[in-house]
Amino acid sequence: MNVFDYNNYKTFLREKIKLSAERGHLTKLASAAGCQKSYFAQVLHHHINFTPEHAINLCRFWNFDDAEEDYFIELVNYARAGTELLRNKIQKRLKQIKDEQLVLAKRFNADSIFDEQNQAYYYSSWLISAIHMALTIPELQSIKALAKHFRSEESEVSRILNRLQEIGLVNYKRNEWFTTKKVIHLPRKSIFSSVNHLNWRNQSIADAQTQKNDSIHYTSIVSLAKKDFYEIQQLVLKLIDQKRKIIEPSKEEILGCFTCDWFEV
Repeated sequence: MNVFDYNNYKTFLREKIKLSAERGHLTKLASAAGCQKSYFAQVLHHHINFTPEHAINLCRFWNFDDAEEDYFIELVNYARAGTELLRNKIQKRLKQIKDEQLVLAKRFNADSIFDEQNQAYYYSSWLISAIHMALTIPELQSIKALAKHFRSEESEVSRILNRLQEIGLVNYKRNEWFTTKKVIHLPRKSIFSSVNHLNWRNQSIADAQTQKNDSIHYTSIVSLAKKDFYEIQQLVLKLIDQKRKIIEPSKEEILGCFTCDWFEV
């Protein structure tokens, strides 16, 4: 369950409890919150609310990260607020926390390692980032292998590798090229973000024209409720998170490209 999907902490609690098949789970939650089981039950089904102290205790019990913890506590504060002025202020804070989760650079804790000059070079062509990532595959760690794989001139591949080495993203040792430990994730607000998206979506279009059986290309224009738009947005973010978890331990054998778009027209 994703706490950011909820605007009411009691709804989140009730659904989270339903998902648990553990015997005595309600008693354990009440103990974790620091209250009696009877009080916990009244919170679930009546107008009584948790205190912020109860809320933070539950967050620690669930091993929430800082953002999840902040969001859940603010949900409790919102339910406890006695004036419209205070509710409006807390609602703005809830939106701020939720919006920050949509910024992938913050979700992945990734910082840009380049100045603008190096960013401009790295994102000037899809081939540059493709060669960079291809070096994680043992069979593609030579200029000759890379040139053959990408149907490029060896001289062009050599120029790209030398520039990436200057930037600090790759190194050369024992007749092989390999990536360094530096990680790049372009912030969404960077002026080069749109260039990066365009480069790879153009490659996606080119791949779609080849009609490969193992490629997936899907485009759909739909009308729907605002609440459902946000629900799909959260599903997309969960997919991205799940994709990263699968990729991290995966053995490097082939190079893949994932492009995903979901936006209001």
